[in-house]
Amino acid sequence: SDVFDLHTTYGFFADITAQMASEVGLTIDFNGYQTLLEKFKLESGKDRKTFIVSAVNGEIPHCDEAPKYLGTQSNAKILGWIDNNTVHNNGVLKGELEVALLLDKSCFYAEQGGQVGDSGVIKTASGTFKVENTIKLGAGVLHVGKLDSGSITIGQDAKLFVDSRREDIKRNHTSTHLLNLALRQVLGTHIDQKGSLVDEDKTRFDFSHSQVITKEEIRKIENIVNDIIQDDIVVDCRVMPLDEAKKIPRVRAVFGEKYPDPVRVVSVVKKDDPNFNGSVEFCGGTHLERTSQAGMFKIIGQESVGKGVRRLTAITGKGAWFEFQKNSSTIEAIAEKLGCNAANALEKIASLQEELKTIKAQVKQGQGNDLVAVMDKLLESAISKGSSKIITGEIPAGPVDQIRQHLDRIRQKAGSCVAVVIWVDEGKVGLMSAVSDDLQKAGIEAGKIISEIAPIVDGKGGGPKGMAQAGGKNPAKVSEALVKAKEIILSKIS
Repeated sequence: SDVFDLHTTYGFFADITAQMASEVGLTIDFNGYQTLLEKFKLESGKDRKTFIVSAVNGEIPHCDEAPKYLGTQSNAKILGWIDNNTVHNNGVLKGELEVALLLDKSCFYAEQGGQVGDSGVIKTASGTFKVENTIKLGAGVLHVGKLDSGSITIGQDAKLFVDSRREDIKRNHTSTHLLNLALRQVLGTHIDQKGSLVDEDKTRFDFSHSQVITKEEIRKIENIVNDIIQDDIVVDCRVMPLDEAKKIPRVRAVFGEKYPDPVRVVSVVKKDDPNFNGSVEFCGGTHLERTSQAGMFKIIGQESVGKGVRRLTAITGKGAWFEFQKNSSTIEAIAEKLGCNAANALEKIASLQEELKTIKAQVKQGQGNDLVAVMDKLLESAISKGSSKIITGEIPAGPVDQIRQHLDRIRQKAGSCVAVVIWVDEGKVGLMSAVSDDLQKAGIEAGKIISEIAPIVDGKGGGPKGMAQAGGKNPAKVSEALVKAKEIILSKIS
């Protein structure tokens, strides 16, 4: 776990940790590290739909994936399909079973690198196959789905059509790169990508950071991304030798990923502005041609997903615009209820909050005035035991100092007495006890009485012998607490 934490929290790769450990005569549990790393990746990528494939019988043919970068339509040849973990390379596909269609080439993007697989339609002269997901397996690509109509024969020519959701996925994927850049600019260079999920609805980005991101930081991050979107910068995608690509200044790579050689590099840079600190990442995903195609960018949530790792969820394009409209409509509705324009809504709310505080203070003052009559009635209904009085009861909420004054008043008025009063104020319970001087000398203490009854209302408290106070969380148990108080006092007065 230490090796895993050093990697995911501080960016120390396992091989570096192993080398440093060997210098002092130590070794690392590499298998344990790999187990934790795989578990972390699975957690980061959960919620994805997956076609389960294991121990495939038969050889999966190679599929040329180059067309996926050229557009959303292409031609291909049917080479076979996988059904029940078995490769079929002859015959006719019929029925409605879920299978994985195999092609010689494909414009469908197979799920990898955080981006979900494409969906769409594959048509032949005799049938139509609906693709629900696309998965990479070895050198092959699995087009997972069902026959929508007709039948499909191995060897047939096919036309491929990727769904329009690809465009939304591209918006979210390119914006993920911009988010990665903005995070480093706002939060610091310690930011390192730990995982992601990019689909048509959102981008979900996990990264190394141990603190909650403030609202001010969120706004700065959003502004940086939206500024780059508005600047309409070219998104440059090119393939180059891995060694050469690693030498590019500021290039970013995802932890734990193994990149091919040659590798695809996605760059968002201003060639005419050397001061622009752009985004350069190794990435095999599909991307926009220009940043302006993302439309707009909005962060809609953040959470912690592990030690030193946070997650941001964001939306782009129409989704971000709809979120903006929804928030605007909410603000306008609030302003209408407040009887002001949207620009003055916060000021109006602040004014109403101050008014509410004044009203609450006046109500408490009035309740304090009622305490005189209530306390006197409690004294009149007190139980006598010998020459002492037992005073218990529920009173209206009021300022605590006033309650203390009135409790002391009836203690003086009663002479020899023990008093316990309880009140409820905005869902919270208050308790106070008072004991006259003569009964204090007899060993009866207000602090001990209050400490025994406070737990009944899920509270605690105490204090000196003469007067003690407590607070609780359970108003439903007030009556039970008063009964217990009376029992305790009766048992203590001889």
